[in-house]
Amino acid sequence: MTFINEQIHDGCIDVCKVDTNGNPLENWQIRLIRNDGTQPSETQTTNTQGCTRFTDLPLGEWTVQEKVEDWWRAIGSVEEKITLTTPGVCKHITFKNQPLGCVDGYKINQLDQGLLGWTIKANNATTGEEFTTVTDSSGYFKFERLTLGIWVISEVSQPGWEAVTPGEFEVALDQPFVCQHVRFKNKTEFACVDVFKKDAWDGAGIAGWQIIVQPAYGGTPQMGVTDGTGYIRFNSLTPGVYDISEKIQSGWIAVSPVTRRLDLQATGTCEVITFINQQENTSTCSTETDLPNTLPCTGDTTTETPAPTTTEEQQCQATYTVSRGNTLYSIARKYKVNVADIKTANGLTSNTLSVGQTLCIP
Repeated sequence: MTFINEQIHDGCIDVCKVDTNGNPLENWQIRLIRNDGTQPSETQTTNTQGCTRFTDLPLGEWTVQEKVEDWWRAIGSVEEKITLTTPGVCKHITFKNQPLGCVDGYKINQLDQGLLGWTIKANNATTGEEFTTVTDSSGYFKFERLTLGIWVISEVSQPGWEAVTPGEFEVALDQPFVCQHVRFKNKTEFACVDVFKKDAWDGAGIAGWQIIVQPAYGGTPQMGVTDGTGYIRFNSLTPGVYDISEKIQSGWIAVSPVTRRLDLQATGTCEVITFINQQENTSTCSTETDLPNTLPCTGDTTTETPAPTTTEEQQCQATYTVSRGNTLYSIARKYKVNVADIKTANGLTSNTLSVGQTLCIP
């Protein structure tokens, strides 16, 4: 009688995945890597018992990694190093993960319009976790991958606003993979306006430019100066009609109207206006073809101002009747000519136009 045996030189690794309650997690990917690079990596998926087995492994050092799925968080490390030293013996590893929830919502004003740029906080007193986010242009915010439990969701108040809803909510996250919703609502009694000052040549902001906000029917004006980017904001304005104007500086010519009338409402969203100027003895063309309020350069940008002529003496490629809202710039852009040429062709000494006025387009 002959007994035949085969010596075992390999080992194996058993890997299991469970949640925080010990329940098995099926269809999770597990990856096995040989540390010295002498064997190819291998990926398997856990079965209905949440486990998988890697067999026929040469003895030596191995690394086992789990792939954490969305809406889950690993408890402990996502990889373990294993050294197989005994042939025929399996090493065992268990990865534990916890399911997560989320909170989302909106920040709106009294007109149910979303408010951009409001800071929202989420705090869990039990775990000590705290997160901060900022509302987007629709007023929406979202906190993802939150530990289940009690969270306090709060808003950071801003000057000039009054809360309509509570400033914080206690939210119980007791269901994984589900977003709980909250909504913050505030109202304001004030309006605001953002003013930009730009160079017609390249769209660069112009610093140090005085802007005046004057109540249209009397009252005390507010004045300010644009910052290094050509920007200034006027806050806490009583809702109503205002004339927004710029003070022209020496050596500059207005391309856009120097005064705008706006009906400002307390919506929490600032109205935006832009004043555009060009330096004297320059054209309004620009190499930046997508820049608003400028013309594309088609050749030499240096222009000479011809001697004044009357409309009858100037050959016109077209005539144009001014309508409400027109500016010299918008008309020049329409016909691809310079503002200075239109002014010269029509004997204009300012940028002021009248509704119904007929212009020669040179």
